[in-house]
Amino acid sequence: MNIIRLEKEDFIVNVDTLLKDVLVVITNNRKGSVVVIDSEEHFLGVASDGDIRRAMVKGATEFTPVEKFVNINAKYLNIDSTDSEIIDLFKTNSEITVLPLLSKNNIVERVAVMQ
Repeated sequence: MNIIRLEKEDFIVNVDTLLKDVLVVITNNRKGSVVVIDSEEHFLGVASDGDIRRAMVKGATEFTPVEKFVNINAKYLNIDSTDSEIIDLFKTNSEITVLPLLSKNNIVERVAVMQ
């Protein structure tokens, strides 16, 4: 099992990003999830394609902002986490497709994915 620490740009959306635009980012990153940040770039949570489907069943439209369906209980690790710590989290949480790596100020520095 290999991990890759990627630049965050392919995974980040702002809290006011619309559902239709979140889907574009998820499609482009091919990992099924995005990392949601606030206007000051603080980590708020993760939104997956499953979160989007559940939101749509409850009435969300393509114009619903991601803040309405973001998972605020998403897993994350510190940017200084070891590869072993990252792999262990992926192994024990098979539903995770992207793992935000945060600074001490709760800023997303990178995103870890499994390969």
